[in-house]
Amino acid sequence: MVFVTCFACVKVTIQGRCCRKYIRNTQDSVLYNMMFFASVALAISIVLPLAVPDFTTLWMSGLYSTTNASFQVLYTVALASGPVSLTVLIVNFSVLFPTTLSILFLGDRFFFTQMIGIVCLVVSMILSCNRTEGEQKANKKWLIVTIVCLLVNGVGGCVQKLFYQTETAKTVANSDNTFLVFTYLFSAILALVVYLVGAHTGKKEKSTYWFSKNVLFYALAVGAVIAVFQKMFMMGNKLIPGSIMFPTYYGLQSLGMSLIGIVLFKDKLTARQKIGVLFGIASIALMNVKIGFSVAL
Repeated sequence: MVFVTCFACVKVTIQGRCCRKYIRNTQDSVLYNMMFFASVALAISIVLPLAVPDFTTLWMSGLYSTTNASFQVLYTVALASGPVSLTVLIVNFSVLFPTTLSILFLGDRFFFTQMIGIVCLVVSMILSCNRTEGEQKANKKWLIVTIVCLLVNGVGGCVQKLFYQTETAKTVANSDNTFLVFTYLFSAILALVVYLVGAHTGKKEKSTYWFSKNVLFYALAVGAVIAVFQKMFMMGNKLIPGSIMFPTYYGLQSLGMSLIGIVLFKDKLTARQKIGVLFGIASIALMNVKIGFSVAL
């Protein structure tokens, strides 16, 4: 989980730097996402062995790619149309979707200490939410888009978890690699369709950079990192109960990004955020301690 979190933080850092430099409108984001989706599919198909896709792999990767591409585009819109801190906070609650799925339907045992860990994680996310000057105010459009982001991201996590419970994933060697390739290939196609529709209808908005070498470099870099991240995350999905993996991952990522902000960007944490970090550390520890009564449905 530590390695998975490290790659996730590197991905967010590289992507954040690219966005600050080159993303000026929604179409910039869509085009960038299309390039990095394609680079992930290319990297995985070159480095990892693949299996012949069956119907299960194709339809589930198609569903996951739809949630993945939709989330990336809508998340950009949400961040641009409302308060960034609240957007991140609300979307992060998507961790509860695959966690609940694992407990209610996949038979994961959930201990009392892990319940307290979930509570600590929620408190940590709320305390870490720090509104900055210049953020836009909440509005109806922002709220609707943010809630949809929360739902599609949560559903995407559930689809990914469910794929690894299928007979295909359990019996066909390398089917998980094929699932990832088609997920990102379909995502790239969907992003291209969204870009073309946006460029030729309505306001006919187009990208401000159009296949810039620098943006392409960032997309390839993020693609390579995501390829490694997804392979490791996939292994975690197979080996670690979802009730432990998803909350632990979100907690570690939050702590990792706080450290990156302090070390690389000289961020100053408020007293509230420092308390949030402590709750985050407590949540990670409690998530991995099995004490007290347990629940298994």
